[in-house]
Amino acid sequence: MGAEKVEIMWEWTPERITALVRACIELGHHPECWKTAKGVMTPKPGMPDYKQVRAQGHSPPRQHQ
Repeated sequence: MGAEKVEIMWEWTPERITALVRACIELGHHPECWKTAKGVMTPKPGMPDYKQVRAQGHSPPRQHQ
């Protein structure tokens, strides 16, 4: 069941979706399509633009010799 279907079902019957998720947790079964996520940055007031790459505080991975 994809995210679009879950959203539609949530509007229709949130109790069933909650029961489904709880059952998945209890059984230790997590559908593959639920394991995909999209990360979204939420800008905070007064913080620099996240689109700009900053070099501060980041260093490239070290190569072991």
